[in-house]
Amino acid sequence: MIYDAENTFMWNQDLASDAGGNVVANSGGGDAYEGLFLMAKVDEALNADATVTLTTADSEDMSGADTLLTLALKKEAGSKASVRLPHGLKKYLKAAVTGATTGKVTSALVLDVDVR
Repeated sequence: MIYDAENTFMWNQDLASDAGGNVVANSGGGDAYEGLFLMAKVDEALNADATVTLTTADSEDMSGADTLLTLALKKEAGSKASVRLPHGLKKYLKAAVTGATTGKVTSALVLDVDVR
């Protein structure tokens, strides 16, 4: 799998310091014919199962954001989850992790789900 830095919300992110992730610009806004996938993986065991929530907004400050989807993530190191993005994307996206407060997570938009 190829990761693109511009489409990465969290890279081996320590949840004890920040579970909010980066804001990713959906260049051009709107939907592509072949949608991307949201993928998340646990790099270091979490203290609890977690939920990754993907939101979308028209502005980079994510004001008035709408929730697009949630993804369940098991707490064990090496756990992986992915889902194809639904239609209805706005210009900006943000993924945040809730439910766990320690451990490390990677979350990004990818072209395929061969998560390693």
